[in-house]
Amino acid sequence: MKNKNIIKVCVAIAIGLMTSVGALAAPLNGDINFSGAGTFNNTGYADATQITFGLVETVSGATGDYSGVSGGTSVTFQTFSFGAENTVGANAIEDLWSFTSDSETYTFDLIRITANSVAGSVRVIEGWGTAQSSKSGIDDHSAFFTLSSSGSGTNITFSSATEVPDSGTTTALLGL
Repeated sequence: MKNKNIIKVCVAIAIGLMTSVGALAAPLNGDINFSGAGTFNNTGYADATQITFGLVETVSGATGDYSGVSGGTSVTFQTFSFGAENTVGANAIEDLWSFTSDSETYTFDLIRITANSVAGSVRVIEGWGTAQSSKSGIDDHSAFFTLSSSGSGTNITFSSATEVPDSGTTTALLGL
């Protein structure tokens, strides 16, 4: 009888701890895709070390906390300096991209480039950073960034995606 009471107390404490965590803000999650045009600072893809962006807008494929963002939403990209081919490492760019949708502002701060390659006439850059939202109750979260360009000369088109993985909450709830 005494052991059953101890088990009941332990279960009550565990449930209390789990529900108190629910009161914390949820981390931002989801994917968002962009496309647009830009200009490399050098003629050759392998020689380019920077992109200056022109018109950029969101495209289909927004999920999670980004799912309410309409296709065609204007996005501001900062000039993106990324170094020569195969240059990786720390590369802090605050607000690499930002946009506002339904009076909520979303941004991405690049922290680190993990891949920087050229294959034919395609430049691919990947990295990690922090995705943020001004939406109440949403916390910043680590995110994966990728950019792929194509075109000729210095004028390019590009597509880009930012993926913010689930923080593990879903897995934890399924485990329970």
